[in-house]
This record gives sequence, structure tokens and C-alpha cells, in this order.
Amino acid sequence: MGQYQSLEIQAPRTLTLIKRQFDSMHVKKLNDAVNLTDQGHVCAILMEDGIAHIFLVSRNISKLKAKVEKRIAKKKGIAAATGAIDKQKAKFYEQIVQALVLHFGQTPSWPTQLKSVIIASPGFVKDGFYEYLKHSSETSSQQKGAQMQFLRHCVERSIVAHASSGFKHSLSEVLQNRAVQERIKDLACFEEAMSLDKFFETLAMDQDRVCYGRRSVDFALANNAVETLFVSDKLFRAKNVATRKLYVQMVERAERDGVKAMVFSSMNPSGERLDNLSGVAALLRYALPGIDDIEEEDIDIDELIEQEEEHKSDDEDKKGGAGVAKKREWDEEQLYQLLSEVGDGEMGEGQEEEEDDG
Repeated sequence: MGQYQSLEIQAPRTLTLIKRQFDSMHVKKLNDAVNLTDQGHVCAILMEDGIAHIFLVSRNISKLKAKVEKRIAKKKGIAAATGAIDKQKAKFYEQIVQALVLHFGQTPSWPTQLKSVIIASPGFVKDGFYEYLKHSSETSSQQKGAQMQFLRHCVERSIVAHASSGFKHSLSEVLQNRAVQERIKDLACFEEAMSLDKFFETLAMDQDRVCYGRRSVDFALANNAVETLFVSDKLFRAKNVATRKLYVQMVERAERDGVKAMVFSSMNPSGERLDNLSGVAALLRYALPGIDDIEEEDIDIDELIEQEEEHKSDDEDKKGGAGVAKKREWDEEQLYQLLSEVGDGEMGEGQEEEEDDG
């Protein structure tokens, strides 16, 4: 999971892929991939004057789909007097609509897959674009029928929200907005984000009701004190098989005990927040005495994934060093043998000359 390989398969050839053992996390990931009923996604448009970033936000990933830039003059001078600013803004909004149609309106499944369109910005830029989008969906005669339906769908599903900037670092802020969460709470891709928000709220108000780190969470699970378990999928991508199985077994044990286990994608803002807390955390049913005395391993989650590669490279270096040493020993033996043969040959020639003189 998290590793990629590419194969070229030509029809009508068939491909059979055999894996000797799938753990439960891999099986769940595959089932989620083929189950389209809860795979709806959200389009998030973060914008400022003259720049906009369009993101696809789903359960497993937050991906930048398009970036739109347009120079807009300041609200003073000749440009303001001649109405050039309004024309520049209209052109800017038009480019955003074109990018929206290109990246979200071309697939046949958009009526069921595109659940919401979030329009966020500082100031009133978001309101200006929403009005332009609404006007385009109602009055533009140049649009094709399917494209008109798509724009109307976007208007109906639009959520206008505040953002501190038009860049990616504001995406997490927008998704934590209460008004936004209320509109998208039924989507599976945001259930994790809302649960993690509850974890951080509890962490701020009652630290005894939460824990994070492998050893602390293990201790809480052993005492049946865990209400909700949070795990980052980065831990399931550790190249060290023993480490990967450790966290898989933790999730399986939690589910057997009736604990709600939630796996977060590290490619989403909520998953990135969890990664900063070692990648594993838990919301507790009650305060657990002694959990604060547990010493956690001070290991970065990315470092954990790379440890196996480092060990592997060290082993290869050792093997390489041993091979070099062995080759050096072999070369020295060959040199000694060659020198001895040359020495014996010279001695034989000297003996023959002495015999001839005699």
C-alpha cells in the first residue's frame, strides 16, 4: 500500500495478480477503491484577487487540479475610471469557470461524484465569483447543454466561506469551518476530519481524555479505555514488515474490542495533522491513571518509514566493503604469487649461467 508499479496490459490479454497474504488494511483499501457509493469528492476553490487554486478533496487525497492567474489593476487611477478592473475580474472569473469545467465537468460521473463546491477567499472575492458563476449558469447562451447542467449543479452545491489566503495552507482552515462541515458532514471523506477536530478540542480542554504515541495507545487499548482510535496510513507503508504488522494488529485488536478505528490518509490535511502526533492517537472513554508516565519513542514518522532503507543500504555497504577487502586480499595473493614466480625464474636463469661458465 502506497507503493506503485506500472504494467502495460493490452486487450484481450488477462492479468492475474497473486499476493500470498493481504492484511486487513490492504483488503479495506481495495474495497474502498471499488465501492463508489461513498467516494464522493469536493472541489475547493481558494482565491484572492488575481490568483486561484482549485483542489480536489476526497477521502484519500487533496490534489491541486488547476492554478489560475490574472493580473488585476489596483482600484485607483485610469484603470478604475475606465472600468478596466471589472473587465479584468470578469476575465479572471471566466478562466476559473473554464478550469472548473475542464477538470470536474468532463467525466460522466460528475452528477454523483461532485458533492460540493467550496468557494473561499479573504474579503469579498469569493462573493464576486459566486455571483459570476450563478450568472453564467443562468444567462450564458454559448454554453452547451451538458456544460450548463454542470454549472447549475456547481451553483446548487456551492458553499461560500472565509479563508485567510488563496493558497493551499488555508485548505485545512476552510475544511474546519463549522458552516462548511455542517454541509459536508454526510460525506465519508470528511468524517475523519470532524472526529480529529473533536480529538484536538478534547486535547485542549481535558488532556487526560486523550493519548498519542504507540506505547500510550497500546496501554489504553489493553485497559479497554479507548473510544476512538486514529491511525495514519503512513504507518502501514513502513518498509519494515514487523513495524507494519504491529500497527495492523493494533487496528484489528481495536475493532475486535468494539472500538471505532479510523484510518487517515496522509495526503489529506487531517492526516498531516495526525502525522505530527506520531501517526497514532486515541480518544479515551475515561481518564486513565499512569498513562502520563509512559515514555514514548522519539521517532519521526517519516524517519520510521525510511529506517528500513537505511538499514538496507548499510548492509549493502558492509557487503560491498567486505567484497572490496576480499578482492584486495585476492589481489595481494596474486601479486605475491607472481613475484615468487618471477623470482624463481630469475634464480633458475642464474643457476644455468653458472653451469655454462663451469
